[in-house]
Amino acid sequence: MNKSYLLIFILIQLSFYVFGQTAELKTDKKHSVEIKLSTSSGSIEIPDEYYEFNDSLFFAFQPKGDWDFKKSEVKDFKAIKIKQAQVPTFSSRVTPVENDSKDITHIIIAFSRKEIDITKPFEFFYEDYVSSAIQIPEQHWAYYSEFNNYYNSGKALYEEKKYVEAFEQLQNIIPGAEHHLSYTNFSSYNQVYDQLVPDIISTYLEIENTKLLTLQSNFNNKEKISGEELAVIKTGKDSVILINDIFEPYYRITEAKNIDLRQNHEKLISDYTELYTAAYNAWRKSSLKVIENGFYDNENKYEIYIELIARLLVYTNHVEKLSKYDSIDISLIANPSNEISFFKYHIDILNQMSWKDDFITILELLNEEISANSRLIGQTHLLNLRGNMPYESQPNYYVINAFNELAKGKFEDFKQGILLAMTKCTDKEIMYYLELWHFSYRFKNNGADENLLEKINAGLEYEKKYMPTDAIKQYEMAKRMGTCALPPFLIGRIKLEKEHDIFPAERFIKEAINIYPGFALARIYELEMLIENKEYDNSLTEIEAILNIPNLSIWYIQYLKARILFLKEDYKGSLGIIESNCMTLNSNNLEQYILLGDNYLGLKDCPAAKENYQNAGDIQPDNPLYKDRMLKFITECNN
Repeated sequence: MNKSYLLIFILIQLSFYVFGQTAELKTDKKHSVEIKLSTSSGSIEIPDEYYEFNDSLFFAFQPKGDWDFKKSEVKDFKAIKIKQAQVPTFSSRVTPVENDSKDITHIIIAFSRKEIDITKPFEFFYEDYVSSAIQIPEQHWAYYSEFNNYYNSGKALYEEKKYVEAFEQLQNIIPGAEHHLSYTNFSSYNQVYDQLVPDIISTYLEIENTKLLTLQSNFNNKEKISGEELAVIKTGKDSVILINDIFEPYYRITEAKNIDLRQNHEKLISDYTELYTAAYNAWRKSSLKVIENGFYDNENKYEIYIELIARLLVYTNHVEKLSKYDSIDISLIANPSNEISFFKYHIDILNQMSWKDDFITILELLNEEISANSRLIGQTHLLNLRGNMPYESQPNYYVINAFNELAKGKFEDFKQGILLAMTKCTDKEIMYYLELWHFSYRFKNNGADENLLEKINAGLEYEKKYMPTDAIKQYEMAKRMGTCALPPFLIGRIKLEKEHDIFPAERFIKEAINIYPGFALARIYELEMLIENKEYDNSLTEIEAILNIPNLSIWYIQYLKARILFLKEDYKGSLGIIESNCMTLNSNNLEQYILLGDNYLGLKDCPAAKENYQNAGDIQPDNPLYKDRMLKFITECNN
């Protein structure tokens, strides 16, 4: 036991001997009685909790010396009173106790408990005689067991160096506790309030400050901090803040006396917060470095991350009246049960390269940026993306920039970004999601009926569950609710891609175009069906009309025009479209290099054909088209 606490304990015990637990009272000049606290039956072996809530106090009066009580004297004992602070308390009952021989061995006198403060000493008096002072032991006071349990538990936990747990026990004693006023009467209360609790807090603060100094030193000596190391600092910071809330009642009631404790704790929180902020910024910068400062290089980490971020942003399975963008759905990556084919290629690489956790951390940081600053990325990242645009295979910069604007609530800028992304897009599935977002913008501007959106979204959900028939039923209901290009297009898309029924598909897609002539993806589907039917002249006429529509001079339309010219054996015309119109929009597409090679092969320019086929192979070495064309090249050019 701590020496100072041992000294206090000894002083507390000695205080009970200043006022005895036994009193002596003279009854006349020759006789006196000894008075002891007892039970109602006269036993002086009193259980600790016997008097805690008893309505009466019982005292055993025994003759002191060589004399005995007489039965005739019992009535005289009714005159014995208790005097406390000059206020008398009369007895409520006098009971003689006899032995087997019918001799009175002692007399039990009861007093009303509520008239006596048993935490203070008092005397008995009889006629002109006054007893020595008597003090009822603490174990018989109200709430003693409760106080003692908290006190002993707190002290034991303190000795075990469990400082917070010790305080949590002792705070049940100090001001604010339910029976605090009763607790203040106990001899060890001041020890708890003035010494034990301050020692617990100061020791806790010293230990935490030592931990903090170690963490600061470790951080200052490292060029890079890991997520695990950051978590340790955050745990420390959160812990001292939480414990401050626990200590706060004591700080508040003792502020004038223990202001240093509060100030030391506040400084500890401030220092921890400063360290965490510096560590977080260093960790965040390190985590985002790959996307803020990276570049494209044959499926390296930067390329995979940026492409997957763009796909996560553009992917949607519903339409709405456009609203601010609030977060990337991380579950699409983190939860294998949510795996969607649109992400599979990139997720497989994440898993193969053990990049998944790193990538999820980046997504979490991007979501934090959206939440904290209403933006997806900062200017440094945006400039790096823009610098990498010539090496993109898909419009990642335009997609990410568009959603950056949507996070800010800039809907017009978002729309422009989506339209620019469509201009460069060479992937029809990405184009489909871009169109859904464009329709959400249109729905916001046009004030679309909520019932219409509900039916469209129900259909999209059925498509996700591979239930095309049910999806079509929803789209048909949506068609009946007003003039909207999206429902007939979605029906035509299912008819064409799922049911392979080209004739109704043509009708529905044509209906969508008639409603909305600027519907880029519907135009692409229409042209592809014309090409499939070998209606080359009609398709070229259609393309000339399409290219005069605002926002439809896009890579995909230009590529289809070049493909039609190739099919008509206008190789030079096809080459001119690719080199002048397609390559300027997107120079990193395998199909256009294959088509270039095919055109040169048609012109018998074998070196140029080989060069372009090899360019296609540089983009996707395992693509079957590349392998097929190289075999064709060998057959036609080596003979």
